[in-house]
Amino acid sequence: MLQVRTREEIFGTVTYSPQEDRFSLESKIDKELLLDKKLSAPLSMHWILTIKCNARCPYCYELPYLLKPSDREDTLSLEDIENVIEEFGDMFGFRLYLTGGEPTLNPFAPEIIRLAYEMQIKTVINSNGIKIPENVYEAIRKY
Repeated sequence: MLQVRTREEIFGTVTYSPQEDRFSLESKIDKELLLDKKLSAPLSMHWILTIKCNARCPYCYELPYLLKPSDREDTLSLEDIENVIEEFGDMFGFRLYLTGGEPTLNPFAPEIIRLAYEMQIKTVINSNGIKIPENVYEAIRKY
């Protein structure tokens, strides 16, 4: 189970609770002055894993760009994926949104879920849920 994590910033301490999916900030700086402060790194990352999709929802903002599941698509190598997740974890990133297209169609989705968990990063998957591959389903259940 993922633990509550904190990250020190020059203006205070950011805390993230993965169970509640909630951020909080403790700071002695006046709230009005906080608006001008910048984080040292992102708190969350949205990652479009693929533009393949097994649905054609009329309201989808990606609809004009989607590929069919059978279409060829270039993807990052597993080594590149590991580097992205490791770098985000080293910056004390807290939350990873996997989206697409249909993110569960990415061949490395189970590894991404596992790697994020190992780096104590909460993973949120934006899926249509139509047909989740068994190996992705097992990764979701496990991590």
